[in-house]
Amino acid sequence: MSTISGIVALAAYLITQILLLMRMRRGGLLAVALLAWGVGLLAHGGLLSRTLLTPDGLDLNLYHALSAIAWLVSALLFFSSLHEPQEGLSALVLMLAAVIIALQLLLPDLRPHPVAVGPGLRAHILSSLLAYALLLLAAVQAAIMGYQDWHLHHHQLRGWVRYLPPLTQMERFLFQLIGLGFALLTVALVTGWLYAGDLFAPHQVHKTVLSLAAWLLFGGLLLGHAVAGWRGMTAVRWTLGGFSLLLLGYLGSKFVQEVILGPA
Repeated sequence: MSTISGIVALAAYLITQILLLMRMRRGGLLAVALLAWGVGLLAHGGLLSRTLLTPDGLDLNLYHALSAIAWLVSALLFFSSLHEPQEGLSALVLMLAAVIIALQLLLPDLRPHPVAVGPGLRAHILSSLLAYALLLLAAVQAAIMGYQDWHLHHHQLRGWVRYLPPLTQMERFLFQLIGLGFALLTVALVTGWLYAGDLFAPHQVHKTVLSLAAWLLFGGLLLGHAVAGWRGMTAVRWTLGGFSLLLLGYLGSKFVQEVILGPA
């Protein structure tokens, strides 16, 4: 059943991506795209319920963590699109989600790591995943803005760049994502300190240091935006830098431990 759910989710995400790209050029199609997207979310949720949730606890190995983050990103964008569609951002994110599902289906599964979690640790995990999802959205949005800015400065408005919203609108959405992501990252760090054991233990210290460095970068960017009006490529660089630290701290360490080193 998990394979069928994954295939349905993969197909629905790819169909949604095509419909959103068509909408950027021609308009319309939003209702059909949202319907396909909703099917993808339900199927992806079904896949997660059979892989992430186990009788022994929560199995957050690398593939399952990536899939959970992809589902959260897709769900957040889906509900955002009900009010203000972001076709370019959504198309790229759905492609990323489809790639993650395809890898989960095609690659050999990793060794299970189920963990029984209480309310405090559950709050830490949920806030961490939501923070990663929002800041991943911010990083993709920042990359699109950088691409758009380069084309505007070089007077090369070709391809899908012509159909993107104005930079001011893109930037406003970027800082909304960063603000929410920063707040949730703060909650994740606090609950991690309270409930996740010694954050500076040898197997945790690199993740803690990189997460704190990312928190400082995102906090500095928000402060600079509020006080000094930082924007444009400054915001793009700081956003990509902060997310790169998060990526190295959490997913990078899981990749080394679970894929390269393998089971102990």
